[in-house]
Amino acid sequence: MELSLGLRNPQLFEQKKTLIKKLEDIDLSQYPIHDKKQLSLFGLELNLVNYQDSDFFSTIEKFYPASWWGEFNTNGTQVHLLSCEDLGMSSDEFENELMPDCIDWQDEMGHIGIQRDFIGLNKNDNQIIIITGKGAGDGWFNFLRWYLPRQLLKNNQVILHSSAVVKNGQAYVFLGHSGAGKSTVTELSPDGHVLGDDMNFVEVSDGQLYARSGGIGGRFFPHADCSESFPVKAFFWLNQSSQNKIYPFSKIEGVRLILASMTNIFWETLEEKERQFAFDFAIQMNELGRVYKLDFEKKPTFWEVIDDYCL
Repeated sequence: MELSLGLRNPQLFEQKKTLIKKLEDIDLSQYPIHDKKQLSLFGLELNLVNYQDSDFFSTIEKFYPASWWGEFNTNGTQVHLLSCEDLGMSSDEFENELMPDCIDWQDEMGHIGIQRDFIGLNKNDNQIIIITGKGAGDGWFNFLRWYLPRQLLKNNQVILHSSAVVKNGQAYVFLGHSGAGKSTVTELSPDGHVLGDDMNFVEVSDGQLYARSGGIGGRFFPHADCSESFPVKAFFWLNQSSQNKIYPFSKIEGVRLILASMTNIFWETLEEKERQFAFDFAIQMNELGRVYKLDFEKKPTFWEVIDDYCL
């Protein structure tokens, strides 16, 4: 299979593959360490070793609760943060790709991901190396979008391509293709508490679905605390229309749409047991939180239809 198919700069992709080969036997001790910290991210303890500039942590700290940061643990999963400039490539060269696609595969080195602004090598779940452009830009968040979904699935959690709005203590999760109106819905919800307009976490705990802010990209909502979760009222598949109307999908269609909304699962590289778990989890989510189709006008009045139907 041609991994670079669809990319605008396949030559750059090949250069990044060469960088990955360098990581196989890289001696990290040759690079000065600026700082180390542990980030407990949705139940996963990531011990970050920063070889980049000293501002890296201060840039990303605002996205996560202070309680999620702790002392570095040498026995846990280590994530080594390198800059492409340390490996002989400028940030402009490294990010010279227009397509946003993430290319994912596995070989004898481990699980590998390449996107326009990051390279990730997961050697064995305990040793991860990522390369980004200089500084904590989108490369960090795109790394998390690549790495987290498969890990979280093991803990009954998924990242959904979605927006989510909390009203009366319950989360309304909006799904749909890019351009369907997920961000628009958040802008038309003045009485709601927005968790996120692009990606949100959904988990099952004690037989209940909960949603919380992702903190892995999209617009940053300062009031959205990603340590706080809310019961999911329902899921809504968005369709912009000239009228507001809501009706339920069949169970089969609901499961299909949940699966389609799972972010960066990379079905082709999943093991069979992981694939089956994802299907079973989607079925469980659909049973606990019904999926509806929502035809909506670009006015706040669509909430009246939701309230009438769901209350």
